[in-house]
Amino acid sequence: MDSSNTRLTALNSPKRRKGMSRGIAIVLSLVVFLAACAAPPSRDQRTEPTGVERQVRQVLGDLISAYENKDPRRFAEHISPRYFNDKARLEIRVRRDFNALSDIRIRPEITSVVSDGMGRIFVELDFSRSHTFLATNENITETGRASLIFHIENGTPRLVSQRPALFGIN
Repeated sequence: MDSSNTRLTALNSPKRRKGMSRGIAIVLSLVVFLAACAAPPSRDQRTEPTGVERQVRQVLGDLISAYENKDPRRFAEHISPRYFNDKARLEIRVRRDFNALSDIRIRPEITSVVSDGMGRIFVELDFSRSHTFLATNENITETGRASLIFHIENGTPRLVSQRPALFGIN
C-alpha cells in the first residue's frame, strides 16, 4: 500500500502537472496551426492576375465596351474566325441586338480563368445585363453565369465560344 501512495504522489506532483500542461498546450497549438493550413483560402484573398488573365480581362472589357457602344467593327476584332457556330452568324445576331436594344449594360464578375497551355483560355463569369427593347420601351435586367472560351491568335485572345450567349441574345 505504501508503494502505491508513493506512485500517486509522484503522478500528482506540481512538476509533473506543469509538464503535462505544456504538452497539452503544444498539442493544441499544433492542432490549430494544422487546421489553419488545411483551410481553403478565402475568396477575398486575390492574387495578382497572370499575363494571360490580364490579356483576357482586357479583351473581355473591349468586347463589352464595343457591344454596349454598338460598335460592330470593334466587336468583330475580338472574335475568332473559328468561332463555334460561325463568326458571321454571331455578327448577325449582334447586329440584331444593336437594332432592337438600347441602353445595353453588362457587368461581369470573373470567377475563374484557366489556360490549358495549348492556346485555349477558359473563363467563367457571373454577370448582370440590362437593356431596353426599342419596340416596347421595356427595361430588362437579368443575371446569370456564362462560360467563355478564348483562343490565342497572333498573341491576342479571341472569343471562340460562349455558353449561354452573353452577346447576340436576339
